[in-house]
Amino acid sequence: MDQVEPTALLLEYTQDKIAIVEPSGTYTYVNAAAKHILGYEPEQLVGENAFEYIHPDDQAAVREQFEALADTDSFEADTATYRYQTSDGGWVWLES
Repeated sequence: MDQVEPTALLLEYTQDKIAIVEPSGTYTYVNAAAKHILGYEPEQLVGENAFEYIHPDDQAAVREQFEALADTDSFEADTATYRYQTSDGGWVWLES
């Protein structure tokens, strides 16, 4: 039986959506919770731009906050609350 790293198991099977996003906004990793929360298979989101799924009324503020954090050399924590489009065209509130 292959050994699976515990951290990888935690990332993949947590109930919270976890994603890695490049400074451009492109997803490079999305865990399995995306299916339960958003209706998308993780593979559907990898390579997509996260900002394209954010509600138009929330996009500018989220992008500004994201870019400010991405441009810093130090670790800083901040939270953004916004609407995100689901696979069926609806909206859910997310906090990142």
